[in-house]
Amino acid sequence: MKRAILLTVLVAIATVFLLSLGAGTVKAQAGSGGAQDQPAAPAWRAQMEAADLMISEAEKTKKRCQEEIARAQEMKKRAQEGRARAMAAGGTSTDRPQYPWVTMEKAADKMIADALKTIERCDLQIKQGRALKVEAENELKKLGQ
Repeated sequence: MKRAILLTVLVAIATVFLLSLGAGTVKAQAGSGGAQDQPAAPAWRAQMEAADLMISEAEKTKKRCQEEIARAQEMKKRAQEGRARAMAAGGTSTDRPQYPWVTMEKAADKMIADALKTIERCDLQIKQGRALKVEAENELKKLGQ
């Protein structure tokens, strides 16, 4: 019986000790700013660098798409000229079909349409990247860095 009472008292003391230790930890975290609303300056710098990279990659992709459009327009022009030569040489017949030129022209149109869609996405990505960069710069100014 004495052992049971002694054991109960020891468990109660240990429980109180552990609870007070945990409460002290929470107070220490709250006092030291453990839970911040805004990330520290390095996070804003990382966001700025990521935004720069995002803008740079989108601009490179946009340039490649513009080059692709130029190549596709040249291909379309050659297809139209080839079809015109085929028609001038006696029209189309079984030995000179028109379909290669039509297929080439359709492929060029598809390439142009795809490149224009990609350029639209790149413009959106550039806009988002600039917004992220401005946000990071403003937050760094607030922090005095």
